[in-house]
Amino acid sequence: MAPYYTVVWTDFLRFAASLDFATKDGRLVQRVVKWLAAHGVRVPRGKAKTGEKKATTAADVAAAFADGVRLCDLVGRLTSGSPLAGIHRTPRATSSRKANVNRALAELRKRPRMSAGYLWATEKIVCGDEDAVWGLLKDMYNDFTKSNVRFRDDDDAANKGQGIDEQ
Repeated sequence: MAPYYTVVWTDFLRFAASLDFATKDGRLVQRVVKWLAAHGVRVPRGKAKTGEKKATTAADVAAAFADGVRLCDLVGRLTSGSPLAGIHRTPRATSSRKANVNRALAELRKRPRMSAGYLWATEKIVCGDEDAVWGLLKDMYNDFTKSNVRFRDDDDAANKGQGIDEQ
């Protein structure tokens, strides 16, 4: 039998690989953008070169959530059906951005099934860290959807019957 630390490290590596997949796969990014849009949260696209149409990237999503306004809107719509009250709609200072992110994370901390992995990552979210934002979105998606297989790629699910995270 493998030592405990080997098992924990293997589980961590699997999780890190799934997070990396979620961050870099364009189809999954578009699925998350559609999920966000279904809940009234629009993610703007980054700048494209003249004459080119640019798809939304993982970096665009991370940058859009850095000020906390979209995060508060999403959390409010998922928990109560309306945006959270008492947030800064046009945050200019870093302290306003942090207050927004903390307001959203405080609501998420009240949920018993919510994974605590990114519920204290205020600084990283405000800085636009892709891993932190995508990790939080992944945890939110898993908590608020009722599907058994979460954040899966449609092609992989059809071919293998498996997703990234299974309960």
